[in-house]
Amino acid sequence: MIERMVILSPVDCIGVNSIPAEIRHPNSLAEMSGLQETRESAERIRIATALESSGWSVAAAVRALGVGRTNLHKRMKALGVERKK
Repeated sequence: MIERMVILSPVDCIGVNSIPAEIRHPNSLAEMSGLQETRESAERIRIATALESSGWSVAAAVRALGVGRTNLHKRMKALGVERKK
């Protein structure tokens, strides 16, 4: 950590501002985790809605979402979006 602070510091003397934010504010990491979960939840809902609206036609969902086919498949896998059987 000290080595990182020395390398990244724009001045010759390291101080409090040289300490990474995740160490200075450990609670903000938990807030970021919550933010990440919220973003992923919203993305999961949007993708599922687009797929359901299109009768699970990936081509139609891609057009509705404005993303590439490969990107949609990657996000579906990462978010656990799959067609209910």
